[in-house]
Amino acid sequence: MTVLQILGIHPKKLGGFEDYILTFAKMMNEQGHRTVFVFEGEPHPYIKMKLSSYDCLYFIHQRLKGIYAFFHSLYFLIQIIHK
Repeated sequence: MTVLQILGIHPKKLGGFEDYILTFAKMMNEQGHRTVFVFEGEPHPYIKMKLSSYDCLYFIHQRLKGIYAFFHSLYFLIQIIHK
């Protein structure tokens, strides 16, 4: 099974939120599942390395402002689901 985690923030440091991401990814990998993360910004290099070791994918999605932001985000997520 593939799990998609859409997070409105990005792991730019090492701390509680980042520990959650890595623990979740590790546990899902150990159970034979794959996790795909969507972050709002580029993650910390250590996070990228660990996600790679757990066979996780991640995508960066910069939220837009304005009337078309919802449709842009929806299109972005549909493209990820198709992959």
